[in-house]
Amino acid sequence: MGEVLRTKVIASLGPASYPSEVMEELMKAGVYMFRNNFSHMPYDEYRRQRELVRGLNEKLGTSVLMQADLQGPHIRIGKIADEGILLQERQTYWFSTTAGQPEEFDIPINDATIHQFVQVGQPISFLNGFIEGEVTEVQGHRIAVRMTNSGTLKSNKAINLPETQLDSCLTEKDLADLQFLVEEGVDWIALSFVSRKEEVEKVREIIGDRPIKIMSKIERQSALGNAEEIIAASDAIMVARGDLGIEIPMEEVPFVQKDLIDLSHYVKKPAVVATQMLYSLVHSQRPTRAEVSDVSGAVLERADALLLSDETTEGVDPVNAVKTMMTIIERAEQHMYGEKDYFSV
Repeated sequence: MGEVLRTKVIASLGPASYPSEVMEELMKAGVYMFRNNFSHMPYDEYRRQRELVRGLNEKLGTSVLMQADLQGPHIRIGKIADEGILLQERQTYWFSTTAGQPEEFDIPINDATIHQFVQVGQPISFLNGFIEGEVTEVQGHRIAVRMTNSGTLKSNKAINLPETQLDSCLTEKDLADLQFLVEEGVDWIALSFVSRKEEVEKVREIIGDRPIKIMSKIERQSALGNAEEIIAASDAIMVARGDLGIEIPMEEVPFVQKDLIDLSHYVKKPAVVATQMLYSLVHSQRPTRAEVSDVSGAVLERADALLLSDETTEGVDPVNAVKTMMTIIERAEQHMYGEKDYFSV
């Protein structure tokens, strides 16, 4: 690469990028920060990675940072039959949280509290938005849902509640992970499923005067109405397009992305864009033209960093994914900052 790029690359660590030799090549390729997902991160493995990054920074003369994403409310379907349950359009099904004993045919939800917050008439979706329904009744820890389309539901699939205001984005697991990270050391804490500034302020209080920064992940519909105050309370935001594209209509995501970047820059805070930026590189060596346009578009919107997730956690060639993204960024920045457009040639 040539000069240092304005738009940074954050690479998620996973099985494909854990080997120390791969991490070293990723750092040589120009990664700005490594991201760990604490939904499934053993503490010993994090310690190993942090020490490895420190050693490689000294060896290479780099200053790659470490980011840890807290899991947040991980609301999922509990254990059901291996073949799943076929949910039929216009039929009503009962779901049961872990706060009480389920009835014989209830579908389990591995959360003890959502029945306290969900209300009749609110939407609920499963399987990353592919199966949708509406809450029609709440009886104690049991929730009735009338399906708006059909689909087969299986164990451990994600649940989204776009219009439900949950109690907090910080679970007991998050608080334990946060305490570990504060003691062990990390550069950035990313908060998942933030809805309001008070959640950011609670994390700030726990961090205290340590030099740890907070990145709020905007991925819930409820966060959009509070975006300005969340941004003000945070050190940066991430436009997490995966869950956001389930919580709001997918055709709205590009405009929300641009607005969130603009809001962040208005108060001089960085904005990160994430999710499926070069997703075809999970299985391929070359991105699609649409993915190239997506990455370039985020640079043209002046995103401060772009995040690779599956591309580097389980992709066929994490180093190639980083190099590909940086090549696209470099060309987009040349167009923005150092070259006339082709109509002027």
